[in-house]
Amino acid sequence: MIDKHIIGAGLAGLIAACRIKDAHIYEAGPRVEQHKALLRFRDKAVAELTGIPFQEVTVHKEISFHGEAHHRCSIAMANMYSRKVSGTIHGRSIWDLETVKRYIAPENFYDQLCDRHAHRIDWSTPVNRVTLSNDNKLISTIPLPVMMKACGMDELKFEFAKSPIRVARYRLPKGTQAYQTIYFPEESLRAFRASITGDLLIVESMTGAPLFEFSWGMGADLEIDMVTAAFGIDYADLEDLGAVDQKYGKIVEVPRAQREAILYELTRDFNVFSIGRFATWRNILLDDVVKDIAMVEKLMAASTYGRDLALAGR
Repeated sequence: MIDKHIIGAGLAGLIAACRIKDAHIYEAGPRVEQHKALLRFRDKAVAELTGIPFQEVTVHKEISFHGEAHHRCSIAMANMYSRKVSGTIHGRSIWDLETVKRYIAPENFYDQLCDRHAHRIDWSTPVNRVTLSNDNKLISTIPLPVMMKACGMDELKFEFAKSPIRVARYRLPKGTQAYQTIYFPEESLRAFRASITGDLLIVESMTGAPLFEFSWGMGADLEIDMVTAAFGIDYADLEDLGAVDQKYGKIVEVPRAQREAILYELTRDFNVFSIGRFATWRNILLDDVVKDIAMVEKLMAASTYGRDLALAGR
């Protein structure tokens, strides 16, 4: 009998579980809320798959650079922002400052999914304790180098560049209802993006010291003052909800040919099917998990020959 296992109980894994209902779920760590960074969706696909209603909102965006607001992104700003969050120059989301329609999940979205799938989740169960066998089909949502290592593949041959981030959350005064994002490209700040979602302020920062310290130094209090000033709000009015560090905050994609070769080998030799940003090591949004799930379902149902043809076009 062939069993299906979802590896990883983060949002990607739990969303996949809503579609792949006969799969058991394994998570390396204990149950904690794993995603505290900004979470907005471009469409209703995830809401429809999970059956959890999302709120449709209008999001306004701008750039704060040296204390001034900008509604267009220059090449210099884009390159500074990219270098700040990834160490390299690539296209990043800062280019897109248009006012857009987005869909917001409820704050307890992760907990709702955990509760729904509680009967089939094994917490504190690393992938090396899950049987890798041709008799099992593994749907991986964990970081690609971690799965490669578990399968005995040499992950060190490839450069899986990543940058950790810190996510701080603050509650705004009662009655606040806004949907806004401000980018901070200057390298003297740890914060690179801050967003208001309803009455919640989410500040995403690079960990460690800024690339260029001001001569008199810059502490966390001054940074949050600068962030809140960009929104025209007072830090004293906020309730601090705490901060968490995310090891895989920002990633730099490996070349497409390398990524596809790795994913092909995982599927061909280990029956591992990869879903989501970290498992496929692509800078995609959580919305794209729905497309990944559909692809994986086709691959799992296909013959070896049909699977080879499908993977060649991924």
